Amino acid sequence: MAANTFPSDPDNDEMLEAGNHTYPFELDFPENMPSSFSEHNGMGHVIYHCHVEIGRRYAYSPDIAKTKWFDVHRPLSLKTIPDSLVPLDFRKECPARSCCCNKGSVEVHLKLTKSGFIPGERIAYDVRLKNNTSSVLKDMTITLRRVVAYTGHYKGFKRTLSESKVFTIAERVLRLGVNEEETYDGSSVGQVPALPPTGLPGCKIIDINYYVKVAIKFGLCGSVDVDECKVWIGTEE
Repeated sequence: MAANTFPSDPDNDEMLEAGNHTYPFELDFPENMPSSFSEHNGMGHVIYHCHVEIGRRYAYSPDIAKTKWFDVHRPLSLKTIPDSLVPLDFRKECPARSCCCNKGSVEVHLKLTKSGFIPGERIAYDVRLKNNTSSVLKDMTITLRRVVAYTGHYKGFKRTLSESKVFTIAERVLRLGVNEEETYDGSSVGQVPALPPTGLPGCKIIDINYYVKVAIKFGLCGSVDVDECKVWIGTEE
């Protein structure tokens, strides 16, 4: 990260009298600056702050310092990402496993009206399920999964680590019997939270991607997961 510094003038011996003093300044931010990103206990972050120091002449008078943190929001229009404008239509016959045993399959057909979203928006979904297992499908959870990949270089070696976080879109009680099929539609229980844009443009060491995940529970410990459905998060449509 680069820092802009305003050094003091060594030839200026101006003394500040008691009272209030104002020194306006402004900075032109480069257009390629990445958006702010910070995750609690995360492996990396992008943060910005302004730091001011006032030097005192005498050794027994410590310098005065103040730091002010601020956020940068780089715009990302979904119109610049063609794939985000088309509907999401995903089909897959997923193997159903319970206690390490194969219990048949579940056919999942997930549809979204589009593949790109902005914070504050609700996600409308349409999921059609066909139960080819030997048990009743009990519950379904649809989540938005954020995957953050951190890439670093050390002594010529490249290493990438990743972490993920999920945000609940919908939770449904199914009770879908054996060999039955049904369609479940609706919209997210909450709005898309204030998330950084896909990719975190301008940052070379942090890459952010989003996926819609469908998780289905059956029996005592059976589960079916679909999490390959990529979506995009922008700042404006």
